[in-house]
Amino acid sequence: MFVSQSSGCWEEERVALLQLTPFFNLQDWVEGDQQNNSDCCQWERVECNNSTGRVITLDLESTRNPELGEWHLNASLFSAFEQLEWLRLWGNSISGFVDNGGLDKPLRLRNLEILDLAYNMFNNDIFLSLNALPSLKFLDLFDNRLNETVDLQGLDSCKNLENLDLSHNQIEKVIFPKGLDKLSTLTKLEFLGLGGNMFNNDILLSINDFPSLIYLDLSDNRLNETADLQGLDSSKNLMDLVLRNNQIEKVVFPKGLDSLNNLSYLDMGFNDIENFIFPKGNDETKGCTGLRKLKTLDLSGLNVINGSSLLQSLGSFPSLKTLYLSSSKFSDSTTNRVIFNPRNSNSLADVLAKQRLWSNGDTVEWGVW
Repeated sequence: MFVSQSSGCWEEERVALLQLTPFFNLQDWVEGDQQNNSDCCQWERVECNNSTGRVITLDLESTRNPELGEWHLNASLFSAFEQLEWLRLWGNSISGFVDNGGLDKPLRLRNLEILDLAYNMFNNDIFLSLNALPSLKFLDLFDNRLNETVDLQGLDSCKNLENLDLSHNQIEKVIFPKGLDKLSTLTKLEFLGLGGNMFNNDILLSINDFPSLIYLDLSDNRLNETADLQGLDSSKNLMDLVLRNNQIEKVVFPKGLDSLNNLSYLDMGFNDIENFIFPKGNDETKGCTGLRKLKTLDLSGLNVINGSSLLQSLGSFPSLKTLYLSSSKFSDSTTNRVIFNPRNSNSLADVLAKQRLWSNGDTVEWGVW
């Protein structure tokens, strides 16, 4: 097939960009083309490969008038961009992808690596439109209309996916894609954002097959009472775990010697934490060695009755260096006399030196200067 290229821009891609202008506020493209600036690689919101002249980045963030309401975007409009790597459709009230006849249609962009769909109106059907993106590494669906049970089987072909953000929706349950061996196909997933949804404690059992997972956010959900983290036993590369702003009272950690071995940051702020529980392993004298790399623990905003028990349980974190207790309240009068003793007795010296402790009746509050 013959293709043409003019002034560094492929003609068919220039035409395809102009076909987007009736749907997005891209008047500068039209004006540039009318002024004989046919090199679309020089247009705002467009980036091309310096060698091939092909469009590789298309940034359409907030380019549609929100007063026009939700709408379906014709996926065929992007078919000309064969080398597109990054597509940003953030904040455009899009509720789905369709073909020329108005029927649901998947995006077919074999080189696309980054797809930003945050702040739109996509529902659970969006994942059926994402099954033809074999190179996808980053998918952002922050603040859409995902709800109840979300089936991610449509991502089965996205075996290179590294970053998945489903935060701030109304999801109660997620079905992750599985292969014929019933193991997760998302073996390269490193970042999983599930904050601001409606998950209960069952979600902790669902996230049990992501060997590359480094960051997990479950803040602002409906986790309560005892949060059993033993389902994260296989997440041996997990470094950051955010469980902030739930209603968790106790945390049960995995008992395996290598479980959560790389966890260095744990955010439990604004929960109802009373204690950390460590199941006894085969060698009870070693205690919980799976959290030996934990360096930062956030316990801000707690309202604790038995603060003594909580602070004593922190002795199981031998490498702890930074502890946040700002806006926390301890209601037992013994708390201000309890000095917890981590194995590394000097690890908290820099933090304790900066803390201020004051009492108001039987309530002891900790803050950080």
